[in-house]
Amino acid sequence: MSRRCAYRATGRRGLPATLAGLVLLIAGLILFAGCAEDTAEPPTESIDADVDAGAYPRSVAEALDRDKPGRYNLMGFLISTADGIRLCDGLAESYPPQCGGPSVSVEGLEMDRVTGLSRAPDSDVAWTDFPIALEGSLDGEVFTVSEAPRSVAVGDGAMRLSFMASPPRPALGKTVHWVFEVTNVGAEPLTLNFSSGQRIEVVLYKEGTEEEAYRWSAGRAFVQAIEDVILEPDRSIPIVRSDELNGLEPGTYDAQARLATSEPASPVVESKLELTGP
Repeated sequence: MSRRCAYRATGRRGLPATLAGLVLLIAGLILFAGCAEDTAEPPTESIDADVDAGAYPRSVAEALDRDKPGRYNLMGFLISTADGIRLCDGLAESYPPQCGGPSVSVEGLEMDRVTGLSRAPDSDVAWTDFPIALEGSLDGEVFTVSEAPRSVAVGDGAMRLSFMASPPRPALGKTVHWVFEVTNVGAEPLTLNFSSGQRIEVVLYKEGTEEEAYRWSAGRAFVQAIEDVILEPDRSIPIVRSDELNGLEPGTYDAQARLATSEPASPVVESKLELTGP
């Protein structure tokens, strides 16, 4: 709270006029120095958005509705075309897909480093079939990415398997996407044999223990049918499955992820998963 300082100059009886003036001058300077900070104008309120990069991701529509520049953690579908990259709240039913709903232009992101991309043959269009979480700065309708989800990759022979969770810090009761990308790094076609409709497996253990807290396949039924997926050299395919992590406690978990192949045996990706409250 600011206060007002004022004084009224009055002469002191018995003092010479010159001395009285000097006393008043000194007193005025002291009062001015003591009140200068209090009489300053209050600081201007920042118009930047609250720094919420660590919070659960917002949709593009929510961020645009705030209409404030600043740091954001956004989640949406990525689409890359010759005209640039956009983050969209939805995908239109077309092939290749187009943005459906609100969207922003994306800068500072290298699409080749995004795990789980789908690509249209004989086209420069690439996209995510799942919502991906990105951190960065939003100014108007331009979103400059500073951090994208990082995947963990392991290799075994010709098979290279990458895995990540989207969002990377999932919340209880909200959807998490298990994102896999398998790449043939060999010189010959790679045949992935699946003995059922199950394609992936994800298991969570309480950190530092062997106590299983979650298994993606638990309680699910799969078609019992043998299927071969042939992957040409230097080609990748994404496999994405979704779930809600209910019945768990917030905290850090040890995650193990693999393909559900019968031949060849899948390498196991190990990573950490931070589960936040609802």
